[in-house]
Amino acid sequence: MKTLKFLLLFLLLAADCLGAGLADLQELAVANRRVVEKYRENLEKVRQDQIVARSPYYPSVDVSYTANLLDDDTLTENRENNVVYGAVRWNVFSGWRDRYDLRAIHWQAEAEAGRLAAIKQDIRLRVAQRYLAIFAARANLQVAQDSYSNLEKVFRDGENRFQVGLIRKNDLLKFQVDLDNAGITLKKAEAEVDRDWRLLIREIGSEVNRDELTFGEFAELPGLAACEYLENQLLTNRSELLVLARQAAAADEQIGIEMASQYPRVDITGSYRRYEDNLLAGLGDNTLDEFRNQLVVSFNLFDGYARKARTAKAGLQARTVRHDLTELQDELITELRNLFQDFQVAVNNVAAAEGGIGQAEENLRITKLAYDEGLETEANLLSAIAGLSRARSNLAAAKSAVFDNHFRILRTTEGL
Repeated sequence: MKTLKFLLLFLLLAADCLGAGLADLQELAVANRRVVEKYRENLEKVRQDQIVARSPYYPSVDVSYTANLLDDDTLTENRENNVVYGAVRWNVFSGWRDRYDLRAIHWQAEAEAGRLAAIKQDIRLRVAQRYLAIFAARANLQVAQDSYSNLEKVFRDGENRFQVGLIRKNDLLKFQVDLDNAGITLKKAEAEVDRDWRLLIREIGSEVNRDELTFGEFAELPGLAACEYLENQLLTNRSELLVLARQAAAADEQIGIEMASQYPRVDITGSYRRYEDNLLAGLGDNTLDEFRNQLVVSFNLFDGYARKARTAKAGLQARTVRHDLTELQDELITELRNLFQDFQVAVNNVAAAEGGIGQAEENLRITKLAYDEGLETEANLLSAIAGLSRARSNLAAAKSAVFDNHFRILRTTEGL
C-alpha cells in the first residue's frame, strides 16, 4: 500500500504540468485515507475467517506427553510413569454444517467487499463536492471582484463629479457605502475559497498545488441517461444494496448451520498411546503400547428446544435483512428520482441565468450612459450594478447545482 500511495502521489505531481483534475484527486484520496485501510482490514479479517471455516475439511492432529508422580504404586499404575499420546481425528459427516458455514463466511466476505466499495464511492463523492465548492467559491470571488471594480470606478467618477459640483455629498456617500460593502463581500469570498481549499485537502489526505487545479470538468454541462436506465443501474450496482443482499444470503446459510444438528455426527479417530514406568520417556523398564482406531457416531435426541429456537432466530434474521433491503431500495429510488428532477431544473436555471446576465449587462450599459448624461439617479446606477452581480451569482449557483446533482446521481448509481 505504501508503494501504491507513493506511485499515485508521484503520478499526480508529474501531472501538475498539465494540471490536476478531479479523477486524480479522487484516486489520491482513496489511496491516502485511513478509513479505506480500515475497511480493507475488515475484509482481510473475514478472509481469515474463511480459512478457519475450511479447517474442518482437514484432519486434526494432536500429541501430548504426560509425566505422573504418585504417592505409591497402584495395581494399574507405577509410582513414576509417563504417557505419550498421539491422535488423528477427522470429521466425516456433521449434517453439512461445514458446507453451510463456509458459504455463510463467503457471503460475509462479499458483504465486506461491498462496504469497501461503498466507502470508496463516498470518498470520491466528497472529493467531487469539495472540488465543486472551490470552483463555485472562485466563481463567487470573481463576481465579488467585478462588483467591487465597478463600484470603485463609479466612486472615483463620483468624486470627480462632486469636486465640480455635479452631485451632492450624500450621493457620494451612497457610493462609498456600497463600495465598502462590496469590499467586505470580497474579503468573505476570498476567505470562502481558502476554507473550501482546506476542506478539500482534508478529504484528499495530502497537499496539492492549488494553482494546478484545472476545473476542466466544468467547461460543459453534463448529460444524463433516462431515469429508468439509472434506476436499473442503481439496483444492479449500488454497494449498500449488494451488502444487504449478501447478508441475507449469509443468514440463509445460518439456517442450514442450525438445521445440521438434527443429523448424526460421524468422526474417525486413529490414536497411539505409550505407557512407561518412568517420568522420562524412553527410560522406563516396562512399557505398554496401544494402537486404537475409532468410529464414533453421535446423535442429539433432545436439546431443550434450543435447535428449534436457533433455527427460527436465523430465519427471522434473514427476513429482517430482506425488509431492510426493500426499504433501502425504495429510499434510494426515491432519492434518485428527486435528484433527476433537481438536475433538470438546475439545467433550465442555467439557461435562464445566462440570459439574465446578458439583460443585466445591457441594463447597466444603458443606465451608465444615462447617468453620464444626468438622466439617471445614483440609486438606479447602483441598482444596475447590483443586478449584474446578482445575475452572475445566480449563474454560478445554477451551474453548481447542476454538477452537485450530477455527482450525487453518479454516487447513487455507483458511477463515481
